[in-house]
Amino acid sequence: MGLEVVNEAYVVDTHALFWYLTKPDQLSENARTVFVAALAGQTQLVLSAIVLLELHALIRKAKAPIDFRVELKRFQSAGYYRIEPITVADLLLLDDLHAITDIHDRAIVATAVRLGAPMLTRDLAIQSSAIVPCVW
Repeated sequence: MGLEVVNEAYVVDTHALFWYLTKPDQLSENARTVFVAALAGQTQLVLSAIVLLELHALIRKAKAPIDFRVELKRFQSAGYYRIEPITVADLLLLDDLHAITDIHDRAIVATAVRLGAPMLTRDLAIQSSAIVPCVW
């Protein structure tokens, strides 16, 4: 039995978003279920500003055939995406999230903590920290 999407929003990690755009077969069945649910208007995909910065860098590094500007405009206009800024509240959480060593991941997790939303991630450091519920 697959995942039942019951959360109003999921914070999406960079690689999950990149794979959705480039190699959806890299996504787990649960991750695909969340993306499909978002397309159907059943949930929102929260994109931290950090994820968008990392996505830009990853597209360039991988020489992926993605036009970042086009995707960014789609993220802004599609109702199932929500771009979330890094807030002072997120920054104040950083010291409490020391179990996650990567500062970018820590900032993304801080956003998930602030929003009370699970993360869509395959990242084992984030999953094993048990700071936020993770879907993969």
